[in-house]
Amino acid sequence: MHPAHDRRLRVSRLLPALMLMAAAVAPSAQSGGSIVVTATHPPLSGEVGCALFASADGFPNEPDKGRGVRLPASGTTTTCVFDNIAPGTYALAAFLDTNGNQVSDRNFVGMPTEPWGVSNGVRPRLRAPRFAEAAFTVAAGQRITLDIALAK
Repeated sequence: MHPAHDRRLRVSRLLPALMLMAAAVAPSAQSGGSIVVTATHPPLSGEVGCALFASADGFPNEPDKGRGVRLPASGTTTTCVFDNIAPGTYALAAFLDTNGNQVSDRNFVGMPTEPWGVSNGVRPRLRAPRFAEAAFTVAAGQRITLDIALAK
């Protein structure tokens, strides 16, 4: 075999592998976004639970139907981060679990007894917030910052 032909054959085999590696390293226009939630809360011990919902199903009272993050409460602010978020419409619910039972406790009429909050600062008096009221949109590759005040 001629040396030039042998070299072209090796390059032709190497080129697809190099292209795949470059595509894997290069940032994609369709890359996932991120959501950074700063939850301000009373200086109580416990855990802050943040749940990200992609639909009204379970919002805001069933965090297991969303994508959840739980972190120890620290001072008066705790930050939850959600990475690799697909473009779409979301709503976020958060609460401060002061007794460590990993649920947002409620009284006999269903009102929260622990500090809570949702995106867009929605706080209806006699009902749970609706997904549409708390909804926000994430575009491809977008970084969203939310400030949520947790209160009773």
